[in-house]
Amino acid sequence: MKPVQPAPDFTRLRNVLTGEAKPNRLPLVELFIDEPIKEQILGRVVASDFSLDPEEVRQRIDDEIEFRYKLGYDYIDVCPLVYFGTGFQFSPNTERFWMSESSSLIHCRKDFEKHQWPTAEDVNYSQMEYAASRLPEGMMIIPRVAGVFENVSFLTGIE
Repeated sequence: MKPVQPAPDFTRLRNVLTGEAKPNRLPLVELFIDEPIKEQILGRVVASDFSLDPEEVRQRIDDEIEFRYKLGYDYIDVCPLVYFGTGFQFSPNTERFWMSESSSLIHCRKDFEKHQWPTAEDVNYSQMEYAASRLPEGMMIIPRVAGVFENVSFLTGIE
């Protein structure tokens, strides 16, 4: 297999998404890529997707940029931080966060009404700002947030 020659060009991806032009090659697009795959490509351990430590968050962004650059992506996706309040628990034996499907923060209308909902001012864009300062020429950020189902199920449970 021929090695990838990184040359990010976000215009290529934008043109495909808008239908404005045919690309010189098919742009790569992924929603999520698991850490073991990133580690295999980069040849080292990558920062955890679940750490909230600021230094590890910056390292995770640097890892993501390096990984996607090496494979020929034209973008990275970054989430602004919005805390809705969740019952995530860390499971040390798997080093992953998990969410109980049977317990929740919101059980009834009263819980819903007293919940501390985030405001627009509560959104933290620091990860996006850091990523923007580190991107190679031609690469851009696509902002991403958890979906409606994820946010609602994190707050209300599934059962």
